[in-house]
Amino acid sequence: MNNKASSVFSRWYMVRSKPYGFVWEIALFMAITYGFHLFYRAFSSTINASGIMMGLNDFFIETAFHQVQWIYESILNLSITVEPNNIIRFVNQEAIAINTGCSGTKQFLQVLVLFVLYPGPWIKKTWFIPTALLAIHVVNVLRISMLGFWRAESWPYWQWFHDWPMRVVFYLVIFGFWYWWNEKLSRPALDPKPVITPD
Repeated sequence: MNNKASSVFSRWYMVRSKPYGFVWEIALFMAITYGFHLFYRAFSSTINASGIMMGLNDFFIETAFHQVQWIYESILNLSITVEPNNIIRFVNQEAIAINTGCSGTKQFLQVLVLFVLYPGPWIKKTWFIPTALLAIHVVNVLRISMLGFWRAESWPYWQWFHDWPMRVVFYLVIFGFWYWWNEKLSRPALDPKPVITPD
């Protein structure tokens, strides 16, 4: 790590060690998370039109589709019909379509940007970031499965369930990983206390 980066981290650790330092920690988390949200909303069309993102979206749509299909058939024992364009239809003729908005790539980018920018030791980030990304994918598959099950049961207020509880889940998981990183992994190790031996 160069001297400039080391100086930035040293100042950050000084700030967070002061009274009410947690306020600055939460403020930084919110600034990065909400800042990325605004950036993505403004440039989502351009971002998703890039070759890399198109490939990632296709991969994760296909992956989520097959995993959700497996959950319905092997765990929930639902009778479903698979249709073109990643559509799963239930016996009540309700259906879900797994498309770009269901791929989870926006949340992957959000997690990646958050933990790349948030201070902390890079050696730990090499395993922590992939772990967080894997968790986001698992949550996304479970989220899609639950939304489809809601349709299969013909329960009301599906749109509300989709827009609020299931969307909030992502942010709760991201917050949980941030808390783990901030409180357990990114703080400098404390100097060991000297061992006192009796005379």
